[in-house]
Amino acid sequence: MNLDTTLDRLLLILLASGLIVPPVSAQEFPTETQEIARTSVVAAMQVEADKGYHLGISANSPRLTTSVILALVEGARSRDADGPPLLIHHEDWYQAYREVTGLSDSLVPDFIALQREYRQDQYVDYRERTNQVTVKKGATPDLVITVLVGWPEGPDAVDEYTYIDSASSPSMLATNKRIVRYRLLAYPDMTVQDEVEGLIGRPMGGMLGAMFKVIGPGRVVWSRFAVSNDELLVTHSRAKKGFAGVTQTTTTFPDGTIEKDVPEDRPDLAEIETRLKQDLEVKYH
Repeated sequence: MNLDTTLDRLLLILLASGLIVPPVSAQEFPTETQEIARTSVVAAMQVEADKGYHLGISANSPRLTTSVILALVEGARSRDADGPPLLIHHEDWYQAYREVTGLSDSLVPDFIALQREYRQDQYVDYRERTNQVTVKKGATPDLVITVLVGWPEGPDAVDEYTYIDSASSPSMLATNKRIVRYRLLAYPDMTVQDEVEGLIGRPMGGMLGAMFKVIGPGRVVWSRFAVSNDELLVTHSRAKKGFAGVTQTTTTFPDGTIEKDVPEDRPDLAEIETRLKQDLEVKYH
């Protein structure tokens, strides 16, 4: 038995015993990373909190998460444009959220609390050399990032978790697989989550819920969103289940109310919707 094999077996024993607990499996996630300080996460989240939209509903989670990630990437690129991927530790994310919102442990919403419970870390690869794209249709993004989210493999590790966000109106049912991946594209006037893997969900009531009763919970494929001057979030997204799919536009108000399409009396939101619906095709290398 050679030395490398012996070390590998020793590592497996230590992992199994719990003496070594990596953020995620080394086979699935980057092994060389730079861990982000909690103070940086707090600062980025505080910027979002100051905008006044509800941080306690899952419908605003993509906005909060991507905005924080983009802020952290901006700081990392200023230090080293080709640095290793960022590691946002689940405990830092959770405690930053608590500090910014002032919520006690018992009041933290499930979509944040469960990230901590399952040790769901975020890995953010912002390196240009690993995020090369060819734009076939539409505008060229200012920045392309690959995000991987997940928790460790192991004998007690579950494959997914599911929660209901009753604070949203309508309530939302969401499932996170153990591994979530997506591409994050930053444009001057919108943000895109593309090639999404590992996220499943549906609204549970209203007109939106009725749409999803036909196919059941859908797998998110892509999502595009932009924000109005008065902090309304317009989202255009695609969900699929098998060969069936739903493409929809929603408007999320700062208080967490979600409506299908955009209000008829808001031409500014209609302009945002048109922008989000543009033909967009990006090939990733």
